[in-house]
Amino acid sequence: MQKQLTKVAMAMAAAGVLASGYAYGKGPGSLTCNGPFTGAINSNVVVALGATCTLFDVSVAGNIEVRGGTLIFEGTNFVSGNVSVADHEPEDTPGHLLLGAEGHSHAGPPASVTIGTSSKAANLSIHESSVGTNWTSPKNLPRDALTVYGNVSVNDTSLVNEYINTLDVNGVLDKKLNLKKGNLACNDDDPLFASVTIDGNQSGDASCIAP
Repeated sequence: MQKQLTKVAMAMAAAGVLASGYAYGKGPGSLTCNGPFTGAINSNVVVALGATCTLFDVSVAGNIEVRGGTLIFEGTNFVSGNVSVADHEPEDTPGHLLLGAEGHSHAGPPASVTIGTSSKAANLSIHESSVGTNWTSPKNLPRDALTVYGNVSVNDTSLVNEYINTLDVNGVLDKKLNLKKGNLACNDDDPLFASVTIDGNQSGDASCIAP
């Protein structure tokens, strides 16, 4: 997939569709993503019904909203705003969140996604969708990781392929340096995360945590 992605990225770059290190947008508008993107995205990102958005080494200044589309993260990624993955109504078409390069079954760079920062909270919400990692790494090598500075809510979500190896739910320091803890709530899910650390409280049935 990585070689294929590189070829597609080169073709899109030649057409002016993708650029490395390029700041997409100058205001609070939205980038409709359907294809590979890399670099800085200074706007919100929308992944619409049926679209597949592959983000590789990106920094997103706004929110990411997935409604019945597929969002794939590769490489090292940072999102300043909230991330919402949900089904598209009224068709009830699920959204998809995947980490790692599709089709990789060998050692390679893991995917990591950080949502929010230690001083700015951002939340992850997944509803009636699917979550997983696209490749399997040997246990002695780094694995795919999801870090959230804020709250995580997961409901009615199924596993695709492998577990995401780690989910870290962290608190945030406010302007007065008080710690606002990050919480995890999950209900009626498949096991999705192999290892979970939570700075705050856990609620629901804990179904999203692998046994």
